[in-house]
Amino acid sequence: WTAKMVIAEAKSTRHMRSIAEGLLKAIKERNRAKGSPTGINVDGRESDDWMVVDLGSFIIHIMTSEARKAYDLEKLWSTQQSPVESTDTTETDSEIDMQEKKQ
Repeated sequence: WTAKMVIAEAKSTRHMRSIAEGLLKAIKERNRAKGSPTGINVDGRESDDWMVVDLGSFIIHIMTSEARKAYDLEKLWSTQQSPVESTDTTETDSEIDMQEKKQ
């Protein structure tokens, strides 16, 4: 489970790994300065198209453009209701929340 998610697009596999390295270095330095644990879970270190940096309640996906299009995480994690549940696509998230509370 995660509270927040970031999806970053890299121009290449090398760029993806460079983004991840810089991110890990910055997070570890910040955690050391705060006296927080520096352990960070990283999946996909050997992948050519997708890496995930798991910070617990915050997850960062770093993907090539091809992987981003193929997996379409934005659609998968969308807060919109499916067309089967509602044909009115102009509803806001707060309107959807209100409908769910009524049920």
